[in-house]
Amino acid sequence: MKELQIADCALLPCVVLTPAVAADMPKDGPNDIQAFCSGPVHMLTPMEGQMGGSYELTCLSDGGVGTIFHGVTGWCNGAFHKVGDSYYEAGSCEFRDGSGDEFFRVYERKNQENGKWRATGGTGKYAGITQVGDRKPSVPFPAKAGMAGGQLRWWGTSKLR
Repeated sequence: MKELQIADCALLPCVVLTPAVAADMPKDGPNDIQAFCSGPVHMLTPMEGQMGGSYELTCLSDGGVGTIFHGVTGWCNGAFHKVGDSYYEAGSCEFRDGSGDEFFRVYERKNQENGKWRATGGTGKYAGITQVGDRKPSVPFPAKAGMAGGQLRWWGTSKLR
């Protein structure tokens, strides 16, 4: 099998992972991140005024060069339900950078309010991370049946030890 060359990227979608360097990241400060996510949705059979399901998303996020979210990929699992006019969603995400360091976050959202998220821990440069903030879906993307896709906005603050 031919080894993939940089020139091949002109014809194929390519992702180049570069290690994040801790010295280039601020130790604390605000975040304002756009994330583009897609993946399968598993729906329960909806009934009159009720529905629920779960999803598995892969998210590419970027807060810009020099931020915690630069070059980070996330994998999120969540569940949701809507009963009458009441909506609830909750889940968790694992984020990893090019050097293999990771951090874990949990989130929830009720009705049309902005959701809340927080980091619960990490490895390597993210060990001892503290993050809190808000999140909301901002732009849904057209998706194939059984799939979800969209842009999310996460904002808040981060602090590395």
